[in-house]
Amino acid sequence: MLGYLDVGDKVKTTAGTVTIVGQPLDGGEGAGYKATLDGNTVFYKQFRNFDYPPAGFANNDDLMKHIHKRVEWLVDARLDRLGPFFNAPFAMSTDSKRPGYVCSWIDGLVPWSDWRGKDHRYGERVCFVGNLGSMLHTLHSRGISHGDINAKNVCIMGSNEALQVILIDFGNSFNGDPSLRPVMSNDCEHISPWLDAGKGMADTHSDLYAFGVMTYEALLGRNIDAGGLDENDMNARRARGTLPGDPLCGTRLDADGRGLPFTSLSPSLQTALRGLLSPDPGLQPTAQTFMTTLADELQNNHLMICPKCKSPFWWHTGLTVSPCCKATRVPPALQVQLPGGRVIPLHNNLSLGRNELPGNPYLSTRHLVVQPAHPGVARVYVTGRNGMTLITGGKRFHVTPEATGGVLVKPNDHLEFQDIRIDFLAA
Repeated sequence: MLGYLDVGDKVKTTAGTVTIVGQPLDGGEGAGYKATLDGNTVFYKQFRNFDYPPAGFANNDDLMKHIHKRVEWLVDARLDRLGPFFNAPFAMSTDSKRPGYVCSWIDGLVPWSDWRGKDHRYGERVCFVGNLGSMLHTLHSRGISHGDINAKNVCIMGSNEALQVILIDFGNSFNGDPSLRPVMSNDCEHISPWLDAGKGMADTHSDLYAFGVMTYEALLGRNIDAGGLDENDMNARRARGTLPGDPLCGTRLDADGRGLPFTSLSPSLQTALRGLLSPDPGLQPTAQTFMTTLADELQNNHLMICPKCKSPFWWHTGLTVSPCCKATRVPPALQVQLPGGRVIPLHNNLSLGRNELPGNPYLSTRHLVVQPAHPGVARVYVTGRNGMTLITGGKRFHVTPEATGGVLVKPNDHLEFQDIRIDFLAA
């Protein structure tokens, strides 16, 4: 049994005596309480006693000793000093038979379970993903996992530009030491398929899987288990790596009018998300790798809004119509104007040579390739041995095949070769 504390009860901790002032908030590992310490409001968590301890523990006393050692390590780590948004413990109970810890009390927190279903701006959802990914990278780069990333332990404070993710309940965190292994394993919504199958323990990989579930929920506005028939079917789909709506390894979603299609994500984001949600943890990108992908998409202005259906989508090479309504044309990266005035919208790679640019015998059959890079930007690879001259910003540069990586061009730039001129125009 748990053995709840009552209002007015006092608990001795390494930071002084804590006085309970609120009713218990029950959880999987124990109960949390609003309390006071030296006149300040704090949060106190006390771990529960188990009539039937988890496998690997002889009895409840054995389990409590293990938890006490884990809390001791956690307090010594002082993860709260990583920043105000890591609500980790700074003190612990002095009674090893009744382990518990003290952390800050933060007003106004909205758990992800409540926030995700509300009508929030897409920019806030992207901000949520960015915040949570960065926080996991901060932890994981120190060899530490949170161990229990779920819809109650990931909270949101503020909105718009002031939105911030708050991580709470670090009682399941893990530093890689098997002698200090976690006792619990996520919630049923965000648990990885290997933990659900009783393999391994909560660690950085299970953190990343839970992060993938939340990223799917945030960027697509859907539940990852959408379309599942029952719990067994949903678990089987996760074990196979099936993602609802994914054209490569998923199931078809009915047109229920909810959420965004998987193809509203760019190919690089699709790939990264598949990796996070892979049933093989060895295929997961790190939090840092995922965040690099997201940052590249944002810095290159790939996030767009369909002018007709008002749905967000991520621009990428080859995209010609909105993936959301299929009715609105997506602007090309640039327009390429050839000699004679012909204008080609640049959605895909464009190869140009003496057949497309007649009149000059010194052009190669494939003299240059123009590749869309980002909205308003293209990359040119000059492959003809005679090269070309790039005019950009009033300056002239001779470009040869030795220019590895190509050269970037933008509206109002142009390329010249003797009597041939190619202009780049805004879409």
